[in-house]
Amino acid sequence: MTQVPAVEIRFKDVTPDDALRERVEKRCQQLSSDFPETTHIEITFSPEGDEFSAHGHVLGKRTEAATSATATELFPAAEILFERLSKQLRRSHDKKIFVQRRDAQRHSPKKSSG
Repeated sequence: MTQVPAVEIRFKDVTPDDALRERVEKRCQQLSSDFPETTHIEITFSPEGDEFSAHGHVLGKRTEAATSATATELFPAAEILFERLSKQLRRSHDKKIFVQRRDAQRHSPKKSSG
């Protein structure tokens, strides 16, 4: 059974957009299905000069990722943010998996041919 992560979407000095909120929630569900150790996802949108900034923070069991993205519109900023979060989580996940495999190979008894 997979645990559904807590998702917080905030709009600072930006008019809340229901279509964007739905899209972000859907992307958060995809992220949590790809990385089931995820327990909490925070996404914040705010203006930054002529552009919009999207900040994301993901917490989980032995997992943490944080990044940000900027774009001229909210939707592209959100997409860039999720690509970066996914890449960070994938790198962290793979690193843990391959470290465990290398340790198992190092500590396994060698077979003798003969």
